[in-house]
Amino acid sequence: MLLAPANDEDGKGLGGKLAGLASLEGISLGGEGSNQPVISKEVLQSRTFLTIFIYRHKLTQPLMAVKGWDIEAQRWLYNCEVYNPDSGEW
Repeated sequence: MLLAPANDEDGKGLGGKLAGLASLEGISLGGEGSNQPVISKEVLQSRTFLTIFIYRHKLTQPLMAVKGWDIEAQRWLYNCEVYNPDSGEW
């Protein structure tokens, strides 16, 4: 896989813009010599890990279709317009 940072017309990518905003708060996100392809690879790997974790622990429905928690019954309250927990249909 080949990764390259995305640039806009003025040559500053999103990372450069975020670094500028972060510097206002005294946070350093790396300078001109930062290694964007390595950062991009780590982001992709973390997304892969998160996807596997969500499926392994059956968190898709709670993350995408829950509108609340019934504290007395100790169960999720689903938005039935999004997901029907009785039929398992989206």
